Amino acid sequence: MKIILSALIFSFSILAIPVYSGEIINKQFDSQGYLIVTYEPGISGRVKCTAFSRQGNPIGSDYAYKKRRVAKARIKVPEKYIGKKLNVSCNP
Repeated sequence: MKIILSALIFSFSILAIPVYSGEIINKQFDSQGYLIVTYEPGISGRVKCTAFSRQGNPIGSDYAYKKRRVAKARIKVPEKYIGKKLNVSCNP
């Protein structure tokens, strides 16, 4: 009986641990042509964000650290992509 109770407590404690996948909150270009990506990383402190062209080719990336629950990556992209809609992926 004691073993069953211990197993139940252990399994419920594992289920109670929150898991955050992260979410891109905002993407915009600044006045210097950098793509600013605001990302909520959950529990991770460091994030790498990569910008992709419409063809799926990576065109720029940056590392950012979490401050006040969000990370802001500043991605330098080639001039021909400035102001265009780009796909962005961020990973902790």
